[in-house]
Formats: sequence, C-alpha cells, structure tokens
Amino acid sequence: MSAVLPLETGPSLEVEARIVEGVALASAVEAHLANLAEAGHIGLFPPAGRARVAMTAAALATEPGDMLFGTARDWVAALARGVTVDDLFLQMFARASASGGGRTLPGAVQDPARGVVLSAGAPAAHLLHAAGFGHAAALRGGDERVAIGLFGSAVAFSQDAHRAFTLAGVAGARVVFVARGADGGVGSLHRAAEGWGLRVVTVDGDDGGAVFRAVQRARDRALAGKGPTLVDARHGDAPAVPHDALVLQRAGRLSSEAERAVDAEIRAAIMTARSAADGAAAPGPETLPEHVRAEAAHEDR
Repeated sequence: MSAVLPLETGPSLEVEARIVEGVALASAVEAHLANLAEAGHIGLFPPAGRARVAMTAAALATEPGDMLFGTARDWVAALARGVTVDDLFLQMFARASASGGGRTLPGAVQDPARGVVLSAGAPAAHLLHAAGFGHAAALRGGDERVAIGLFGSAVAFSQDAHRAFTLAGVAGARVVFVARGADGGVGSLHRAAEGWGLRVVTVDGDDGGAVFRAVQRARDRALAGKGPTLVDARHGDAPAVPHDALVLQRAGRLSSEAERAVDAEIRAAIMTARSAADGAAAPGPETLPEHVRAEAAHEDR
C-alpha cells in the first residue's frame, strides 16, 4: 500500500505498522466478500475474524522463498504474503485470469509465484504438505526455505495433524506450525507436543508483534537445524484496543489523518478489484484438462 502510517525508524514500530495496515485491509475485504457470498455472487467464503491479526503477522514473518500452507480461511495470510486484492477477487469469482485459472475449489487461494497454497478440502491435510515441504527443504541442505502451516484448534488432534506433527518432529523438518483463532476448548498444546517432538511457543494471538517475532525466531531455529516449532497464537478475550494499534498510539505514530488515507486507499482498491472481477471471463471448457497431468520432459535418445 502506498499510504503508510507515519513512524520513526525502528524495526519494532515498522512491524506493528505493517500489521495494522494489513489487518485494516483484511477487515474491509472480509466485509465486502462476506456480503457477496451472502448475496450468492461468490461461493464459499469463510471469515477470518480476530484471527486476522495472527494470520497477517505470521505471513509477514516469512521470506520470499518460503511456502505458506493453510485453509480457505487463511486468505488473510495470502494478502499479507503479497497476493493482490485484484487476484484475490478474481480467485473468489473463479475467473480465468486468476492465478489458479478459475479452476480451484471454492474458497481456495493459490499463488505459486508467492508460495501460497490454501486448500478448501480436508481441514488438516495441508499440514502434511507443510511437513513434507519442510522435510524436503532439510534434506536439500543448502535450501534456505521454510514451510509455514496455519491451522485452527478444531483440527489440532485430528489424524492428519497428528501425522504431520509427528513427521515434522521425527524428520527435523524446516516447518513452523501456527495455531490461530479461538481456543475452542482444546486447551494447552504443550503436553501433546512432547509426543510429537515439537517445541511449543505460546503468544497472544491478538498481539501481532509478538506473533511476528515468535514465527521469525522459529523460522531461524528451523534453518539452524534445531527442528520444527509450533507457535500457539490463539486468542482469548478481545482487547479494548487492538494491541498493535495501541503500540503505535503510545509512540505517537498513529494519526487520524494517516488512518483516513489508508482507509480511502483500501476502499479504492476493493472497488477496483470488484469491478475487474465482475468484468473478467470465466474459464472455458477447453481449460478442463489443464494441470491435470504433469508434463514430463522427454530427452532425445
């Protein structure tokens, strides 16, 4: 975004400012897409709710070569990872010009160029993919990439999650799992993580700066060969003022004028994306066989 919140030089304030902007964008996009889904203009659209903070912060802590795995609910992380509002709308409207070619499952978001794979199938199968990617990255040695796997409490003890966590722990995979959303009555993940062989770090999911730094440290740890980490970034009771906005306010770096400028830019971006998606074409029947089979390279003998 070109309209940025004013802040002095300093990595901590820069992180909080990017999180506040990202959450503001996600909040406005969520409201618009939720209305479209309710009216039947688009298919499945799961709201992110307060998990927007943890999703945004976790994605911002990644590096360009990393892979982000999640479910359709993690579209917020896709935006923070660099997926444009235009492309998100094209994918939600299943348009041919979208990164997924308009052929992904409803609600799924794909962007190979930005390392984003959000599935709309089994709610924890993507964690196996994250563990597999992290295992492969560790085996390659010089590969400096890490997998990030976002998930909710409801799947923490599912079979797919158990397999993914166990594989990651045994193989020393370069992967960071991030639990986001409400606690859901699941409670602490520490005791179960001992059996999985995972290190657990617990942070407040409403504190984006804390989530960012926890994921960043876990990523560095994975690259150092010290194994995978599970960052428990679930949230509790809602704070009166969003934590990251409060940090900027106390530092005197969050002005009403800057907020209005950001909000105006967000509204313009959403309306532009909506207009482009409305006018874009759906995929034609000739695209049905595309990406079904891998194209193997044949050498002349």
